[in-house]
Order: sequence, then C-alpha cells, then structure tokens
Amino acid sequence: MRLSKRLETIAGFVTPGNTLADVGCDHGYLAIYLAENHLVPSAIVSDIRPGPLSRAEQHIKEYHLEDRITARLSDGLHGFSPGEAQTLVIAGMGGPLMEKILSECLFTALSFEELILEPQSDVPHFRRFLLENGFSVRKEEMVREEGKYYPVLLAAAGREEEPWDDVELAFGKHLLERKHPVLKEYLEREAVINSRILQQLTQEESPSARIRKKEMEEKKQRILEALQRISKQTVLSDGGFAVGRNTGGGKICFLKQKGESMAEQKELIVTVGADSKSFLPGTAFGEIVKEFMGESWREVLLVLEDGRLRELCKKLKRDCRLEFITNKDTIGYQTYKRTAVFILLKAIYDVGGKKSIDKVVIHYSIGNALYFTMEGTALLDESFLERVKERMRELVQGDVPVIKRNIRTDDAISLFHRHHMYDKEKLFHYRMSSRVNIYSIENFDDYFYGYMASSTGFITTFDLQLYEEGFILLLPDKGVSGTLSPFVPRDKLFHVMKEAQEWVDKLRVATVGELNGRVTKGEIQEIILAQEALHEARISAIAQEILERGDVKFVMIAGPSSSGKTTFSHRLSIQLSSRGLRPHPIAVDNYFVDREKTPLDEFGERDYECLEALDLVQFEADMNALISGKRVQLPTFNFVTGTREYNGENLLLGKEDILVIEGIHGLNPDFGRNLPEESKFRIYISALTQLNIDEHNRIPTTDGRLIRRIVRDARTRGNTAEATISKWPSVRRGEEKNIFPYQEKADVMFNSALVYELACLKVYAEPLLFGISRDSPQYMEAKRLLKFLGYFVPFPDNDIPNNSLLREFLGGSCFKV
Repeated sequence: MRLSKRLETIAGFVTPGNTLADVGCDHGYLAIYLAENHLVPSAIVSDIRPGPLSRAEQHIKEYHLEDRITARLSDGLHGFSPGEAQTLVIAGMGGPLMEKILSECLFTALSFEELILEPQSDVPHFRRFLLENGFSVRKEEMVREEGKYYPVLLAAAGREEEPWDDVELAFGKHLLERKHPVLKEYLEREAVINSRILQQLTQEESPSARIRKKEMEEKKQRILEALQRISKQTVLSDGGFAVGRNTGGGKICFLKQKGESMAEQKELIVTVGADSKSFLPGTAFGEIVKEFMGESWREVLLVLEDGRLRELCKKLKRDCRLEFITNKDTIGYQTYKRTAVFILLKAIYDVGGKKSIDKVVIHYSIGNALYFTMEGTALLDESFLERVKERMRELVQGDVPVIKRNIRTDDAISLFHRHHMYDKEKLFHYRMSSRVNIYSIENFDDYFYGYMASSTGFITTFDLQLYEEGFILLLPDKGVSGTLSPFVPRDKLFHVMKEAQEWVDKLRVATVGELNGRVTKGEIQEIILAQEALHEARISAIAQEILERGDVKFVMIAGPSSSGKTTFSHRLSIQLSSRGLRPHPIAVDNYFVDREKTPLDEFGERDYECLEALDLVQFEADMNALISGKRVQLPTFNFVTGTREYNGENLLLGKEDILVIEGIHGLNPDFGRNLPEESKFRIYISALTQLNIDEHNRIPTTDGRLIRRIVRDARTRGNTAEATISKWPSVRRGEEKNIFPYQEKADVMFNSALVYELACLKVYAEPLLFGISRDSPQYMEAKRLLKFLGYFVPFPDNDIPNNSLLREFLGGSCFKV
C-alpha cells in the first residue's frame, strides 16, 4: 500500500505500537498501511456513511487484515469509548465539522494519548478551538500536494503554557518557529493572491466591497508579519510588500501591492461571496466546491461561473466569481430530479434486462412524485420495484461518475436507434444543432434536456411505489434534503392527465418528434381540428353536468396563471346558453378590499393573491341576496385609484340565471363558505401538458404556461419577456399557496393544454426571448426556454379557430380577452 504525501505525513505522526482510531477513514488506506507495516497492532476505522465504510471494508479484505482492522459505522466519536485506542486520526474534513466531532464527545476526545488532525478549512479557527477546549498542539507539519497545502497537527490533552497570538493561530506557531519551507511557500502564494484581490476591490465602491477590502488589509498585515518572522522580506514605503518567488529556471519575480503587477501567476483566484481562494487552472468545479464547503459540498449541484451555469465536472480556466446552486434553487432542484430519473432508468435496465424491457416512459408529476409506466415482458410488481430500489442505492453508494460527452447529432441518431430509444431518434431528426450532449452512467447512455449532477452520490433521498398501471419516483420537496414527504394521491388530477395522454397516444403525437413529423408532412390542420373538437366536447359535457344538477347557481372556476380561464368561461357560457340557462360573469377581482387595506406578504409587498385581499363578507352578502331573489348592485374595482366603486350595475336572478365566477380562490372552502353548498359547481382548469420531449424527458406544465404568458403579456400589456420571467416566481408562489392545495375539491377538471400549441407559440416567443440581454438576471432562464423551443418545428397560426383557447394568448379571439 502506497500513500499520498498527505496521508504519509499523517502516518509519520502515529506513535508505533498504539491502537489507531481513524474517524472518516478515507477508504481505510491509512489503517491498512500502518497495519501492513506493523506500525500499529490494531485499528478501528469508522464513517457516518455506509458507502465509504463499505469500500473501506472491501479494501481491508483485499489486504487480508480483517483480524486487525475493524470497520465501524459511527457518527463521529459517538460510537467510541474512552480507552479503546491511543491514537485518534481525523483528516480530510473541514475545520467546523472536526470541531463538531470533538466537541460532541469531548471527554472521549481528551482520553486519547494523541490526536492527529488535518483540517481542510477554517484552520485558524480550528487551532483556537483546540487551545480553548483543553488541548495543546505539540507539533505541526505542512505538505503541498497537487497544488494544495495541508497542515497536519499533533495534539494532546493539556493546556498551552503561553497563549498564541493571531499570527500563530493563523499560520501555526510551530511552523513559524521552524521557519517551515512549505509554510514560506504558502505565505508567498497568499501574498500574491491577497494583492490581486485588493487590486480588484479598489475598483469597487459598494459597502460589501469596502468591508471585504478591510478584511483583506488585515489579512495582508498578518501575512506580512508571518513572512517577517520566517524570512527577510522587503517592506515597501507605500505600505505594500515585495515577495520573492522562484518561478523556475532560476528566475525570481516580484509583485508589489501598489502599482503594476510584475508577475504572471499560474494560479487562478475564485471568489465565493466574501471569500477568495486560489486554484490551479484545470481544477474541476467540484473540487473547488469541496474546498469552500467542506463536508457539506454535496449540497451543491451546479455552479454559476460569472453568471454562466456550469456542471461540477467542468474545469476552471480563468479568475472568476462563483455562486453555488443547490436544490433550494429551481435549476438545482430540476437537476436533482433529472439525475434521479437517470439513476432510476439505469437501475431498471440493470434489473430487468434490455430484452425484457421495451420502454420506460416518464409521464407527469403528481405533487412531489413523478409517474412512470413500463412496457415489455418484465413483471412490474413490488418485488421488481424493490430490486430496482436496491440497485439505485448501490449506484448512489458507489458514487458512480455521470459522464458527459459531446457527439455528432447523426451519431446520436444511430446510437439511440441501437438502444431502441426511437423517440429520441425521431427528436434528433429535427435537431438544427450539429452536435448533442450524451450522458452515461457506466455503460448506460441517455439524453436529457438540462444539466446533471456530476455523480450518482448526490441523489441520496428517493423512494419507489406502485401506483395505478405504473409506479412513482418519490423525491424530496424543493429546498428539503434528507427527508421525503408522504405521497398524497391526486386521483382526479391523475385521471385528467391520463385521459389526455391516451388521446395523444391514439393520435400519434405523444412526443415532440412525432409532432414535428406531422407538421413537416402537412398534417397539422388535422391535429388542430381534432384537439379543438375534443375541447368543445369536454366543455359541452361540463355544461350538461351543470344543467342536470338542477340547483347550481354558482359556477366557480379556478386555475393557475395562463390556463385560459377567461376563454373557457366564455365557451362554457355559450354551452350553458344553448341549454336554456342565462349565465352572468362575476369577476372576483371586483371584491378586492381597498388597496391600502391589502395584507402584506413576507417580503413586505402587498399580497393581492391571498384570500384576505378580498372582502369576503360583502361578496357573500351580495351572493346570498341574489339567490334569495333580491336585486343587487354589483361593485367594480378601480385599479387606478385602488378602491371599490358602484357604477349602477344591477343584477336580479331569475330561475334560469346562473353566475359564472372566475377567480383564483374558487376552490378554497373558505371562499363563499356561507353560501349553500348544493348551489356551487367547482371547476379546476389548467394547461396540463400532455406532450413529452421524448420517453425520458417530460415537459413541465409550468413551462407551457410561462411561454403562454410571455406571448400574451407582450401583446396585451406591452410587457417584455424579461419582466414576465422576473415576476413568474412570485406568481408560482401564489399558485402553490392558493390554488394547487385545493385541486381535488373540484367537481370537474378541464385540461386546457393543446398538443400543438408550443410549435405555434414558438413563432411569437422566440423574438421576445432573444430580446433579453446577456447581463440580465433573466438571461439564463430565457436561454433555457430558447433551447427548449428549439426542439419544435414551428407553423403559423392561420388554421387555429378564433374561439380557440390559444387565441387568448396569440390574439385574434372572437371573445373579449
């Protein structure tokens, strides 16, 4: 067993003959080396995660050391007792995590004869922690390996005779006293980095830049003092300092704080928030994240490099500022879900075999779950799903790399034909780009619309359950790690989506590739007529159900933004009229409280979407008066003055009169609570996209609605795509709070999505999205939507009828929308 330079240094600190305890055991290499060379009689290696511990056990068996090395699953020192071992090693972790491990079991930690500690972040704070908690630092070493610097401390129970000053805490008292050559090299490098950061900060005038500059000035003084202690440095008259560095070839170059930089440095500076570190060019972003985040680095799924999204496998090429993307961010959450789907597909084909599985199809989301079906001879039952789940766990614990490669589009078509993934083959026939990115887990290839995590080890939380004719992949809620909310079936919503899926399957337009084929063959008019006929038939059936109920006075329509509620209410009213009823529209917005009384949300903004923004008392009083036969003067809300007005609009209901009420709260039980329940008929409407990009890439419903809204807002309100996208998160929060929780309370659901609509909306949306500049915060989302629309072959809207729901967004409707 050969060790890395870092582990070799740690091994050299171990007193021969001591029993070793290695916490966070780094695959067991250190214990194996020490036992194999008879430097320790026995060892205990531990880890909090089963995956790394399993790999350590495998390595121990390979070296036939099972009788001398024990593997133990333990959260830090909680699984150890005082006296079990004399030497404790904790290495390769961030300083804060090491502090946590020691402080949680301080009595056990102090019982060891020696502690060999190698913190990889917050080292000054960690040294202070040791001195303040009953430890003394007896020795310290520093090694440089692959461009990184690692301090290794030998500590034991006992107090230091004299306190350490700030410079000793920052850089190590023993290293300074020994004038350690690696420390000198490290300080010279830090001096160069510090100077470059200060130069950058002089160009910024923000309050945060001033604070950061003050911190860097203080750090510069500590570096200067440390350099003066271990070698002769030149202090410049302007307050800077000169640092001599050997750059190879016997040449020495210098860099001074003020004035021009006279050195060309190989290392690059990466800034995250207020912190900056240096790395060699070619360092993977994943390694950079580890350096900044320590043990919690797997929370980060992607990074933004100066505003450009990057996967963690990508490599550093220039000085940059990074932002970390986690599953709290929409993009990060989608990356988590996408990678989980990839692992699931790999596991299914591993368990079932390619000969037994013809196709696995992702259909739609149901709450925090994704619904799949499987075709082939393999039997989908509890046993099969349990084996798939176990294979997924193996892949996650194995931390298998997700490999990305870029190939010619023609090669991708051939590849997916060989894999019998014919939906992808069709998709790429209409791909304008000459190249495409393919992802692989081991020998399993696939294509995904969007970025991936860099390995399987990021996807730690999931579950599989049988559901209806298929199964669901259950995933954490956005922003939640490590736990799953219980799956809540939404049967009404599921069956509406299933009905739409069956329709597109019959019409052979279930995927974008199939739709593109119909467009290019000139068959789109047939699709339009069939889809519009389906909508009309469904609206007619809803009107008939309302008529047959007999006692309905309030038709309450609710749905998320850009679902086509207005056009739907007009078309429903026509169908009700054809059955002898007299529908009257009631806009719930006219019952807003005066603007000054509108409640504020958590951001201090007026919350017009909460239930309390409506005068429910007046609304119920007016509605009850109407159904009791009284004439009622209805209000109108003046959005200019922010007040409710009465302009003489009166209404008296007869036997055939019926109120069609449109508003986001129509399904909320607290809306109209005091109206007779038997007089209400609730309708939920949403654009539940039934089209898939291909069998493994679904189109999120929210994307279709956002594109509808971008087109409509530009036409009717003069809004830019940038403005619409910027407001979309707020719109989504309102929907999550006020609409989606009440979906299942609807008497009927109506799916307003049109299978052909995105190909037509593309014509209008693309110019608007291209209008968003690169420096806009909304550019990244615009770029994503443009890539998505790039899958579609467009067509003009000539054949779309003027009563279509799509006309609400495109224009040209026969209704006042």
